[in-house]
Amino acid sequence: MKILASFILILVAGLCEISSRYFAWQWLKAGWGVAYGVLAAGLIFTSILLPIFQGGRFQFGRSTAAYGTLFVVLALLWSWRIDQKTPDIFDIIGASLCLAGISIMMYWPRS
Repeated sequence: MKILASFILILVAGLCEISSRYFAWQWLKAGWGVAYGVLAAGLIFTSILLPIFQGGRFQFGRSTAAYGTLFVVLALLWSWRIDQKTPDIFDIIGASLCLAGISIMMYWPRS
């Protein structure tokens, strides 16, 4: 259950960061209005706080690495679903390698 909870925290933090960047982009580039800029600021603040709630066994460096890895994957998924840009095979291979690496770093049993 701890693994699922830590994954959910990282996932929500990543979604907050991706969406904050998207709303800031739309606010500044597409003129969506200042409310989207405020929303972006709130989401980025939330994305900073969420990884702090990881369980005690996770260190700052590991949780930040996990967050960065998931950010890679979420950015590709966001691009695919929101921007309609399909990832190519190299995107998929790279994201898979990132996920495999962080799985070892975060969840491999240690003594």
